Parts: sequence; structure tokens; C-alpha cells
Amino acid sequence: VAYAPPEYAVLVNGVSFAVALALLFRLAPPATLTNGATAGGRPEGWLSDLRTGLRHVFVDSEVTRVGITMSVVVNLVLGAYEPILVYRLRSDLAVGAEVVGMVFGVAGVASVVLAALLSWRAPARGFMKIMTCSVVLQGASVVVIALVPSVIVITLAQVVYVSAVLLYTVYWRALRQTYVPSHLLGRVAGACRSTAYTGAFLGSVISAILLGWSVAVSTTLFVAGGAVMAFGTLMTVHLRNRRKTGSPT
Repeated sequence: VAYAPPEYAVLVNGVSFAVALALLFRLAPPATLTNGATAGGRPEGWLSDLRTGLRHVFVDSEVTRVGITMSVVVNLVLGAYEPILVYRLRSDLAVGAEVVGMVFGVAGVASVVLAALLSWRAPARGFMKIMTCSVVLQGASVVVIALVPSVIVITLAQVVYVSAVLLYTVYWRALRQTYVPSHLLGRVAGACRSTAYTGAFLGSVISAILLGWSVAVSTTLFVAGGAVMAFGTLMTVHLRNRRKTGSPT
């Protein structure tokens, strides 16, 4: 795709959405009880389901409250990082579109391999520990990209970054499935994704503002990566202290 005209990339993306839509049509609708309530015992309507999920995430469960806090930070950085990385490669390193595609493609292949390994031998405990370590890895890889103007090093750092994001995503979902009651799982997942994707949107807006202000890309990446590393470290210490007091986190 990197060697093709831009419209082909848009076409491939559009086809992927069409395939996803076709797969959704094969899913059976959820069962509805005769009294007009869903299987979770709540009135029908996505707003009611969203309120139920948000209440469990932010009020009823400390585990999900800690997880969604990290998730918002991860998605905030992800939303800002990806467009800035393209700018870093094209502007600072003066590489072509094919190199940019190669960097993202190699990282994508690595994430697919990691996903296959996780499905085979993923640990079944220590979710929070892995999540916080993955946040630190994300920040460290962004710092490396900021400091080292080398395509090879940036490619390796991007592999680490994407792999760390995948690790976080897998274990965050596994954590929810472990601690959230089954009848609330779908609503909690929807609330978590809505909140996290808001972070990704804000990250994209922030990156556009920073680029518009002509802030150095390397400086932006360094500050963002350092902040994420510090956040991940603080969360690691916090969760370690919570475990000493017997908290499930």
C-alpha cells in the first residue's frame, strides 16, 4: 500500500469496514425478555446501558477505575503519537512514504505475531502488573523515537510501542472479564471504550495544535514519552502498595 497512490490506501480501509459490517450482519441479536428488559435486568436503550456501565467503571469498582485511568492515558498518547510519528519521519528524517509504510508495516506484523503468542501462552494472572509495565514500555519507546534520528531505531521502537499497546489491550480486557459481573460485561466494555476513545480523539486534537504552534516534534515526543513513563512508574508503585493492603488491584 505504501507504494500505491493514496486513494488505494483509502480504498483498502473502506473495504475492511465493509467486510466488518458484513460480519456483523451474521451475528444474532441479543435475547430480550418479555417485560421489555435486557438480559441484564435494565430497561432497553443504549443510554441506560451506557449509564450502567459508566457507574460500574467509575463508582462501583476500583479495579475498573484504575484500569480506565490508564486506558485514557494510553489512548491519549496513541491519538497524538501516530500523526506526530509520521511528521517525524517525513519532516525530520526526510524519508518517503514507502519508508513510513515500512515502519508501520513491520510493527503491524510484529503485533500479529505477538497476538498469536499471547493466545497460545498468555499468563492468566498479574494483569495489572503487565498493564503498568506496558505503559512504561510505551513511554520509553516514544522517548527513544524522540532522541534517536535513525529509521532502523525508530522502526524497532515502533515495534516495541505497538507490542506494548497490544499487551495493555489484551490484559485490560482480560482483567475486565475476570472482575466484572457477566451480566454487566458488555455495558462496562462499551463504557470503557467510549471513554478511552475520547482520549484518542483529544490526543489527535492536541497533536494538531502542537504541530500548528511549530513545537519541535522531537521535544513533543520526548515530553510525552517521559510523562507516560513517569505515570506508568507511579501506577506500578501505587498498585504495589495496594496489593500490600489486600486490594484486588
